[in-house]
Amino acid sequence: MEGEPHPVRARFDISWQTIFKLLLGVLLAYVAIKLWPLFKLLAIAMLLAVPLYQIVRWATRKGWPRWVGLLLATTALVFCLAALVGLIGPMAFRQASALGKELPRIKEQVASQLPRSGPVADMLQTAFNSGSSNNSQEWLQRGLGAIKSTLGGMFDFALVLVLAIYFMVDGPRTLEWLIAFFPNRNRANVAKGLEEIGARIVAYVGGQFLLSCLFGGYAFIVLSILHVPMALLLGLLAGVFDVLPMIGIFLAVVPAMLLRLVQ
Repeated sequence: MEGEPHPVRARFDISWQTIFKLLLGVLLAYVAIKLWPLFKLLAIAMLLAVPLYQIVRWATRKGWPRWVGLLLATTALVFCLAALVGLIGPMAFRQASALGKELPRIKEQVASQLPRSGPVADMLQTAFNSGSSNNSQEWLQRGLGAIKSTLGGMFDFALVLVLAIYFMVDGPRTLEWLIAFFPNRNRANVAKGLEEIGARIVAYVGGQFLLSCLFGGYAFIVLSILHVPMALLLGLLAGVFDVLPMIGIFLAVVPAMLLRLVQ
């Protein structure tokens, strides 16, 4: 009829360029997810290399050759890790072995304190029964999985060390190569920004290491006074978990509470 408004039809045109960008974003997200373990190792190696490179800079300011500073930094890294593994590792391993022997008794005590019925009790009972199965094939698979995880952890640990040493050796040249991609007017600002980022990383790593040591030592002293089993192992876990913001303290407290309650 005359005078009636005509309906407005919306039309959306999607260009091939938009579709290509969308597919490219999906591909990059998939690659990032697949390479995330490698990114984590690179980040850890950089957090180790940047503070240690201060030793190299100190040696060069003293007028020593750069290779002397690299040797000192590498020696400091290897010495600290060897001291950590050699001194604390055996004690933590003994306490972890003792915890494994006491695990069946701890399970029984925990089960005795739980309600006899209910969804939570059924779920925990299923978990306990699955851990106490006598199926030799299942235990063999678990043992192979533990060996595989251990070897994978050792490989990742060695790779982090190699990457940290590489970043100390070739890091400055790599940064110069990256800065060269920026326009000439921005290179000075980029170099200054990277220098400030490095200073922030050094301050963060040093402060976090001090906090982890203090928190781990405090947890060890308190747990020893309260006669909580595996105090050293729990103190080490507390120091490691302190790296995680907000949730680290809860992850450190829960195992200590469980061991103290079932004692």
